[in-house]
Amino acid sequence: IRKWVVRWYALYSKTLEKYPVATQMSTSAVLWFAGDVAAQRFESYGNERNNIIQKSNTCLERDSKVKNDRQCVVTTEGEKEGRFKFDTYRTAVQTFYGSVLWAPVAHYWYEALDRFAYRVAPLSQGRRLGT
Repeated sequence: IRKWVVRWYALYSKTLEKYPVATQMSTSAVLWFAGDVAAQRFESYGNERNNIIQKSNTCLERDSKVKNDRQCVVTTEGEKEGRFKFDTYRTAVQTFYGSVLWAPVAHYWYEALDRFAYRVAPLSQGRRLGT
């Protein structure tokens, strides 16, 4: 597995030098996609946990309908099914934002910051900042 990682890193570095913006857009898309999937899973876990606590305590009228004094009926779709519901639209929007909008802007922003840092800092300090 170590050889595979070294090869992959060498290929990624070479591609990053040759096509910096496109490579960063691809990387950003993968990372934003994974981050949104993880966030949805964490939110789902938190919602499931909150529903258990809510059912054991009291029913809030805005989140559920009171059937009688001691029983609550949860009204949201994901909770009715009792399982995690993945929001593909949300993930698509996040991935689009991260790759098409954020990555190119961030690339040029940090490139401009690097140029500014080299001009402001003395040469020896500037080299340390850039690497």
